[in-house]
This record gives sequence, C-alpha cells and structure tokens, in this order.
Amino acid sequence: MKKALFYIMLFFLFLFLLLFIVPNNMDELWNYGFSYAIRIGEIPYRDFNMVIPPFFPFFMTIPLLLWNNSLSYIIFHCLILLGTIYLVEKMYGDCVYLLLFLFMLLVYVLFPSYNLFLFVLLVCILYLEKSHYRKKDFLIGLLIALSFLTKQNVGIFLVIPTLLFCRKNKLSLSKRFLGFIIPLILFSIYFVMTKSFAQFIDFCFLGLIDFSGNFHSIGIFFFAFLVCFVFSIWILMKNNRIEYWYIILSYMVITPLFNCLHFFYFLPFFFLLLFERYGCFYKWKLVFYVGLPIVLFVFFIQKQIDFSCYPNDIPHMEYRYIPKIGVQYNNHVLSYLKDKDFIMYDSSTYFYRIALSDQIGYLDILNQGNMGYHGTQKWIDYIEKNRDKIVLVNHDTERYFKQEENQMDQEIYWYIREHFHLVDSIENFDVYIYNKE
Repeated sequence: MKKALFYIMLFFLFLFLLLFIVPNNMDELWNYGFSYAIRIGEIPYRDFNMVIPPFFPFFMTIPLLLWNNSLSYIIFHCLILLGTIYLVEKMYGDCVYLLLFLFMLLVYVLFPSYNLFLFVLLVCILYLEKSHYRKKDFLIGLLIALSFLTKQNVGIFLVIPTLLFCRKNKLSLSKRFLGFIIPLILFSIYFVMTKSFAQFIDFCFLGLIDFSGNFHSIGIFFFAFLVCFVFSIWILMKNNRIEYWYIILSYMVITPLFNCLHFFYFLPFFFLLLFERYGCFYKWKLVFYVGLPIVLFVFFIQKQIDFSCYPNDIPHMEYRYIPKIGVQYNNHVLSYLKDKDFIMYDSSTYFYRIALSDQIGYLDILNQGNMGYHGTQKWIDYIEKNRDKIVLVNHDTERYFKQEENQMDQEIYWYIREHFHLVDSIENFDVYIYNKE
C-alpha cells in the first residue's frame, strides 16, 4: 500500500512539475510538434523536417489519438517516467531517490523529449540484461533497434556490447539480431510506402554534416563531461561489464552540442554508472523527502504562479501554464496570423502553428542542419516558391546570433533582409513581404 501511494505521489509530482514549473521551451515544443503533425496525418521527412529517426514521435502520438492536446501528451510521459523509476528501484534500490532528487534539480530536462526517452530505453535494456527472462535476448535486440530509431548517433553504438559479449553464443546473438532487424524492416517499409526514404536519409544522416556546425566552442560543460568520461573509462577498465558498456556508449547523447541542456541530459546516464559501480552510498531517501519540499517551494516562489489564468484559452496548450502576460501576447500574435499565409523566422513557429491548428511544414524549423545536406539552399528555394507569404522576423534576431547556443540558420535571415521589405509589426515581430523590384 505504501509503495502504491509513493507512485501515485510521484505521478502527481511529475505532472505538477511539467505543467507548472518546467518552463515552456522550444525543444519541448518541437518534440510535441512532431507527434502533433503525425496525428493530423502528415508524413515525417516528406511533409516536415526532422533530424531524428521517427520512433519517439510515433510512440508519443498514442495519447494524441485519444485527445489531441498537450495535456494527454504530458500525462502519457508521466506514466513512462513512473515505469522508468520503478525499474531503477528494482535494480538499484534506494539509489532511485538520488535519481529523483537529480530530476528535481534538473527539472528543465524533465519534459518529453527523445533524449530523455533514450534514457528510458537504456534503463529497460539494463533491466533485461540483469534478468533471467527466457526471451530477453529478442527484447534486448528490439530495444537496441528502438534506441537507434530514437537517436541514431547513440543507438548505433549500443550494438557494440552485444557484439563484444554475445559473439560466442550464436543462439543469443541470432535472437538479438532478429529483435533488432524487425523494427528496421517495418520502418523501412513505411518509408518506401510513403515515398519518404530519401528524405529520411538526407535529414537524419547526410544532414548531420551541416548540423555539426552548431558546435561553437569548448566550454565548462565540455570539460565537465570530459572529467566524467575519463572517470567512467577508469571504472570500465577496472571491471569489464556489459552494463558499463551500454551506459558509457549512451554518453553520446551529449553530442554534438556540449551545452548546459545536453550536459543535464547526460548526467542521469552518468549516475546510472555510479549506481552500477557503487550502489547506494548514502541515505538518499532521507535527502529526497527533506529536499523535495524545499526545492518545490523555491520553484513555486520563482514562478509566482497565477492560477487565475489557468487554464488558458490557447488551443492545444490550455493546460500548459503560461503567465497572463504571455497569454495576452500570444493571443495578440495569433489573432494577427489567423487566416494569413506566413513564414516565421523564429524558434517559436511550432507554437503558433499548433495553436492555429495548422499543418507543420519545412519552413517551421529553420535551425542549421535541419534540412539535410546543404539545407540552406533548399530553404532559400522553398522561400522563393512561397514568396507570396508574409515573413515574420523577431526584433531580437541579431542579438540572438551572439549567443553561442543559437541554432538558427543565419544565412536565411540575411536572405530575408535582402529580398523582403518591412511593412508592419506585431508585438516582437517585424513583418516583411517580398520585394518585387
């Protein structure tokens, strides 16, 4: 009974954090937008651009089939987190409280994303490796394939532990291969049937050459990761175990953006290694229960939540907490955009597309590397074909360029400034139309 109450409490804790504390951010919006687009019948890569394989967006479409709203999406994600916490507790006992406390501190990465889902898949793989379940080899192969179909530059490396530790067991190796190949065949059939295979290869593999240009500098988070990585290799050298290989290879989740957000994504993977090596080395249960109310109180005071504006009236986002001034701002922009054909040079385009119940298109994520190999020229060609549309550009665009973590394709901005002229403004956006002269 106590355990059931604990997990019920956790569910509402996750739900509260995701609805009220985790700030609205573009990564969350893009992940939700991918599933939203699939839910309304769009084909990934053919109708809109993604640089990730399709499993996570398809999987997270499940709650949207019941209710096409961000609340159902978040509730489903909370249930996934509960299942993950349950498996961590089964493997590592009270270490789970350290993971929970870590999630409280790193609350900004708790939202639904393919990076966090990769952590979920890794926990499932580790659990099966430790189990004596008769059909575990097939399931492990399946989960490795799903990891590859969630984030390709990580999942492909998770094949290595199987090749190293199962190469002498032909039966085990063949079962894992079967589990691995089936999802790949099914998605390949889908790509062929939807005529999106070429775009999938372009966006998810060839485009990585352009996407790597988002790596700007070596800073504190790169060196912090390097220290953790060297320590992890030392642990592996002391004891060569398959679990260590899985975890360390999953560190690729941080690449190629060695920034604050991706370092936070990396930390739960690193802590799994500590759990594997050292077990529960402190009374984290006490720390969690004492620290949780303090952390929640600090977050609550910082946010200064105004429940009078909850829920809001922005379609699909009614139950995501948005301050009153933000609701007014966004409704003003939405009323301006209603019934207009527009292109928006800003990271928030998905928000307005979803709130307007529009389809998502190629011009709605203008990040460097998000349009495949030599994607900038492809975007310019698309803008040329859509030059009858108005273009909205954020006032602060040039200031954003000075931020190292900015991913927007700057050549697109200068193309717009050269070929379009200013005609209007709405809130923080300048409005341009094509210069016919």
